[in-house]
This record gives sequence, C-alpha cells and structure tokens, in this order.
Amino acid sequence: MAKPILTVLLKGSFLDVFRFVEALLLPLGFSLANPGSGRVTHWSDDGEQIAIPRDMITNQASMSTPKNVQFWSTSSEDLFVSWVDASLGWWFSFHLDGVIPELRVALTTALSNSVLIESKLQYEDECAFRIDFD
Repeated sequence: MAKPILTVLLKGSFLDVFRFVEALLLPLGFSLANPGSGRVTHWSDDGEQIAIPRDMITNQASMSTPKNVQFWSTSSEDLFVSWVDASLGWWFSFHLDGVIPELRVALTTALSNSVLIESKLQYEDECAFRIDFD
C-alpha cells in the first residue's frame, strides 16, 4: 500500500521554521520528546533510531544532507518528519503512514491553512504544498 507523505515549503530560518512545525504539532498531540522515555530521536541513514540532544536538531540543519526527527503522540506512536534545505526555504515532509486518519486530516488542514491563508504572500510561482504517495 502506498504511504502518504505531506510536503510543504516553509520559508525562514531553520530555527523559526522548526519552531513553527513544533508549535503546529503540539495541539495535535505530538511532542518532540517521547513521552515514555523523554528522548528526542531521529533515524540514521542506516535505519537506526538514535537519541540526540534537542539542540542538535538546529545545529545540524545547516548541513546539506536531509535530516529527520520523530514527533510522538504516545511512547509507541510517532510521526516521522524530515526536511531538506531548499534555496527558498525548507521542504518539510510529514510521513503519514501509521498516523490515524483524523490526525492526517488535522495536520493537512493546519498546514494548508498556513500556506493558503497565513503565509500566502511568501510564495510566488512555486509549489508550496503537495501530497505524494510512496
């Protein structure tokens, strides 16, 4: 079965954009730290889950390789979020497989509202929002 990936172009410094994403996910029940372990985690290129200090996320953002982190709703349910530097901002991808349909819709609505209403003046002749199936 194809896995949905919601991707949005967010403009600004990485720190500001990441804070925006974190604030957007919080009311949906997602936090950066796993509620069971308190750890912040990401996946290595080799598919290994690795705990990292929270501030390492923003320190690594300047590197040209894609980065990722897990946001947690429970100690065993997460939302995988990855990002890549774009010349105009940051492409954030929200990997929606494993996320219940209601949260998929809530996240899609929140991000589309941001693009279409709150930040629409930042975009010109470019793709700002898409859903891919992998």
